[in-house]
Amino acid sequence: MSETLLALRLNILVTPEGGEFLAHCLELDIVEGGKTPEEAVDNLIETCTAHIRYAIEDDDLEHLFKPAPPEFWTKFYAAKPEQVFRREAQISSNGVLTTLSADMIDAQVRYA
Repeated sequence: MSETLLALRLNILVTPEGGEFLAHCLELDIVEGGKTPEEAVDNLIETCTAHIRYAIEDDDLEHLFKPAPPEFWTKFYAAKPEQVFRREAQISSNGVLTTLSADMIDAQVRYA
């Protein structure tokens, strides 16, 4: 069975909020928090992974991407890139997702 790779790029904006940090996935408009920026990003990637997996398994890709409001994109592009995670998801030759985990997300993280 031949497999192809699917790169999923997510842009993540991290902001301090009330003594914690919020990580916001701009493509999916999903937010998670954590005590550190790294914890917030890890929590967000896990949530996004579950969201993407569910959309693929439920054949509901048309509702998968819901962009964040423009003001968050403006903050994202004004912030300095800090981290980039480059990973890929494996897709079988018939288009079925064979593997998707948090290790397969390509995420660019910027801190505001």
